[in-house]
Amino acid sequence: MTKMFTRQQIAASALIGSGLARLSRHWRSGEACVLTFHGVRAPGESSGLLDESLHTPQNLFRDLCAHLAANYNVLPLHEISATLMRGEALPDRAVALTFDDGYESNYLLAYPTLREFGLPATIFLCTGFIDGTIQPWFHRLELAMARATARLVDIRVGAVTLRFKSGSPAARGAALPMVLRAFKHLQHSAVEENLNRLIDALQPEDGDIPVPLRAVTWTQARELRDGGLINFGAHTHTHPILGRCTTEAAREEIITSRDRITEELGVTPSMFAYPNGHDDDYTADTMGLLHEAGFRAAFTMTPGFAQPGKGTYQLPRYGSPESLQQAEATLSGAFETFKNWRQKMRRAFAIWM
Repeated sequence: MTKMFTRQQIAASALIGSGLARLSRHWRSGEACVLTFHGVRAPGESSGLLDESLHTPQNLFRDLCAHLAANYNVLPLHEISATLMRGEALPDRAVALTFDDGYESNYLLAYPTLREFGLPATIFLCTGFIDGTIQPWFHRLELAMARATARLVDIRVGAVTLRFKSGSPAARGAALPMVLRAFKHLQHSAVEENLNRLIDALQPEDGDIPVPLRAVTWTQARELRDGGLINFGAHTHTHPILGRCTTEAAREEIITSRDRITEELGVTPSMFAYPNGHDDDYTADTMGLLHEAGFRAAFTMTPGFAQPGKGTYQLPRYGSPESLQQAEATLSGAFETFKNWRQKMRRAFAIWM
């Protein structure tokens, strides 16, 4: 993780210093950059997690918001999606902020900063998580890993045999990406049984839900709605990967999340974010179900800039930046420009060879 972070930092600094970020801002005129956050973490807070990367430090989040307010045009996501549906160009330096799942820290820590700078945002709610009827499977997995008392795990998950040491936080942290990857490739119907077997093998200690994993309440969500800066979209009811669900299971997840938001907030959501959100995490059938349920736009986690005329059920988003330099290299389009140049050079070289 540290090595990758350093490489990203070096690349971002180089792209900004070279002037490519400034040029890319001009070249990306009429497009939008959508950033994805999950939770926000208070300074010095002991998270109890193995992986804190989904929970942006509060001081970094504030610095990012200050940078956005000074240099970019942060718009409500529904305005961006409506403009794209009309096939019109977006305002220069258009950016939207989104949060996935619905963590309480969105209300306690992110919202005061958004309000300070007057920045709108959209929260995509996993409604079973907000209802308190489920703890998402990946939360349960990580907590079991973090609290494991077993020193060694040897278990088969789907087509993959997982063997890893679990006797120290460092060993469990190193194994977590591999374990999550194995579960994300399972059919949804197989997740619960395999997760229960893994938890049994890990023999975790009991404990309370850590602060970063606590859900926003519907009362807090209504307060956010009434503040005028926050809109809400749907993110399924129990957070399955929809491409691993049957058609009926996917339909139920989509409709239940839509209906729970409508019941609690009095507004029917028109936007949706795919759980996990990579190319094989949703299908043409999934997009058809969203259209059938009345959603007008859906967002992936495929990186890229949203452009007019590209369709609105596979809109791209970037993950949350880990520094101001990464943020600027992403928001300006410098990372995207460099990636496109490198791909063109590789194709040219392959033809020449």
